[in-house]
Amino acid sequence: MKKKVFIVLGLTLTLALSGCNKKDTNNYIGKGTEALEKSDYEEALAQFDDALADEVELLQAYRGLGIAYLGKEDYPNAIVNFGKALAEKGASHENVKKDLLYYKGTAQYKNEEYSKAIETFQELLEIEESKDAYYLRGLSQLAEGSVAEAEEDFRKAISLDPENIHLYIEIYQAYVALGLEEGGTIYLQDALNISANGSFNDYNIGQIYYYLKDYESARNSFNQAIENGDQEAMLFLGKVLYELNDIDNGITIYQKYLAEVKEDARAYNGLALGKIKKQDYDGALLNIQTGLSMDDGEVKQNLLFNEIVAYEGKADFATAKEKAAEFVALYPDDSVGQREYEFLQTR
Repeated sequence: MKKKVFIVLGLTLTLALSGCNKKDTNNYIGKGTEALEKSDYEEALAQFDDALADEVELLQAYRGLGIAYLGKEDYPNAIVNFGKALAEKGASHENVKKDLLYYKGTAQYKNEEYSKAIETFQELLEIEESKDAYYLRGLSQLAEGSVAEAEEDFRKAISLDPENIHLYIEIYQAYVALGLEEGGTIYLQDALNISANGSFNDYNIGQIYYYLKDYESARNSFNQAIENGDQEAMLFLGKVLYELNDIDNGITIYQKYLAEVKEDARAYNGLALGKIKKQDYDGALLNIQTGLSMDDGEVKQNLLFNEIVAYEGKADFATAKEKAAEFVALYPDDSVGQREYEFLQTR
């Protein structure tokens, strides 16, 4: 399924909080930021709106509103607020401007305003050449259909961080999302060639094989990573075992992770998938509820989608339809979820 992903990579820029001269506006900004960290976008909007009402810390308030709207997938309002933030006093500071341009360009990209996003990321590159800016402009070029220009940007991004395995994978996934898997596979092959020089560990190599659909090689790499003490590889190994139709051992590896490593929503989601494959829908729903109780924003979307699938498996189409309606309200950009909801309308 299509996951909601913030395409802004590695942004650690923060804006300094200044003193306030009316109510405790720092408290508004602080509470709004805390709400953003919890993906509580409605609360974040309320806090940043209160900051605006006091007419102080406007740059931070507009920025916060932009990020909240971005989280809600309300891209037009996100773009407007990032634009207002950029017009505020203090936005000309280089780090502040870069931060806001990253977010504005991301919102434009997500709103399918690819030409405008390209312009925004070009403005970023004029401030500083960076991996992220080239990657993001490349995404926009690719979405617009300018494949050659996108490839040039992706190559520049890679040249600035050639041992970043995630960059190769994200570029591959961008091609796949547009039905251009063959073009994306080239980047995975490049990463695999680099791995021969010892640039990547077994866990990284396993990921490359996984996306290349060489599941036997992926299993071997992840097993070696686990032997070397990389417990995170267990989560990927479970997915590989499912692809190899080794469902029981896939379930076992997720259970082992939960018992020996830590409670993790990703592992519960993996267990739920295995239970669904074995048609144990009630067991899957129990795992999904446990995973959701962990309030992990990164996994929530997958868990909620699998919940719909589990209810469908139980032939409880009324509940599945209700869950699907809630899902598309939360994730309107998720095309797979939208199709599932449309299908359930016919049941």
